[in-house]
Amino acid sequence: MPTIAVDPSVANLQMFLGTIQAILTQQLGRMPDFENKDDTIGAVLLNMALNGKTGADLLAFVQQTDEWHARHDQKPQPSPSPITPPATGPEIRGRLHVDGPRLFDTAGPWRWKIVTAFDAQRLMIGNQTTQLTNYAAWTRSVGGNGWRVFLNWKVSGLDFRQVPTYFDDLRRLCQFTAAQRLRLLGTAIADQIPGGLSAQQDFLGRAFSVLAEFDHTIGECANEPYNGNSELPTQFTRTWPNTILVARGMCRPNAAPNPADPHSTPYIPSLGFTTYQNSRDPDWFRKVGKDGFEIRGGFEGFPGSHDACVNNEPMGAAETMQPGRRSNRPVEFKAAGGGAGLFTSGVTGHGDGDTMQRCMVPGPVETSCIKALFDSLEMVPIDAPTWSYTRYGPAHPNVPMPIALDPRDSDETSRMHAMVGPGVAAAVNYNSALPGRDDWQAVAANGWRIVKQDGPVVLCALP
Repeated sequence: MPTIAVDPSVANLQMFLGTIQAILTQQLGRMPDFENKDDTIGAVLLNMALNGKTGADLLAFVQQTDEWHARHDQKPQPSPSPITPPATGPEIRGRLHVDGPRLFDTAGPWRWKIVTAFDAQRLMIGNQTTQLTNYAAWTRSVGGNGWRVFLNWKVSGLDFRQVPTYFDDLRRLCQFTAAQRLRLLGTAIADQIPGGLSAQQDFLGRAFSVLAEFDHTIGECANEPYNGNSELPTQFTRTWPNTILVARGMCRPNAAPNPADPHSTPYIPSLGFTTYQNSRDPDWFRKVGKDGFEIRGGFEGFPGSHDACVNNEPMGAAETMQPGRRSNRPVEFKAAGGGAGLFTSGVTGHGDGDTMQRCMVPGPVETSCIKALFDSLEMVPIDAPTWSYTRYGPAHPNVPMPIALDPRDSDETSRMHAMVGPGVAAAVNYNSALPGRDDWQAVAANGWRIVKQDGPVVLCALP
């Protein structure tokens, strides 16, 4: 038996085990599994410590193992595949900027019809351009014009610090999306990758400086900061070219102003535009656009962002209904798209974790929901966010509604919004997207006539 060179007291054993855990976590990214007979490294290190070996000795032993080399040795990088030839689709017309409540490109007002594509940067690093090309074709087929991509993502193992060619790969993703005629929204920080304000600020500067080399890109500092995914976005400062439009990130959904919770209201001052999301309640579609209207103008306890606002992650579409997470009812997405069109420049189409988030072409139901979202958005005139707002209900605005009250609703229970412009108006009856209410037929009011109705969304004109 070996001679024990140290005192195996409880205190010493605790110290040894703590040292072993720290070394393995730092060097191998995991804890020792003492219940697994095949995972012997923890026991070996403990035996070494009991025989008088130092922490440096334990570290040197770990760094000689095959597992350490598999994790740390430089891996050969695949040869970049050629960028796909230009795709058909609407032309990308220069950089985006904000004018009033809307986004503009160099030709005029621009519709935001971006879809979730969280995994695209990791796939580009892995040279998976066939999958990306297929997903790009699907994106255009449902009317989409851009991707929202996570630049770090714990779920998929994407961490820029582990990829020596990361920023070159990000440039390739920019080139690829430009060739596909899709705008690229890079959401930079997720899951506290990297950790700490200084490291996050540095990564924002590096990543957004790359995106700024291309005129079809947009930036978002962090994904859901209120969930602890990043430092407080109001602490981020612009260290990248001011040519790229950037949002700070989405605040806590549906939160009332709370001085003790800095995530309860949107992050101001704006860095250019504001992204938000709403909770996934049964009537989630009612808030998709209206929340943007209120965030921009302000409400009690919040002075307003006074910029263009976009709902960047509404209820996700899926093949099956998952209450509180996913919907498979296209009529709900029609109402959401119509509401987004009334008040904002658009909305992000969000989907399931195994499909759209992974840049996998989804099934027919999920596809029909995203297409309904964007078709409904397009039905609303692009100038609608600049018109006069009105509705039914107590203390309603002093602008007559173009559509009669749904007879199944009272003035208090009605959930219908409208924007009224010069000779044209658009309205959305959100209650008609509820189960059992989708047979609603709009009736014109106050001298208006109905030009078109598609489920909850109605376009009107004066005679």
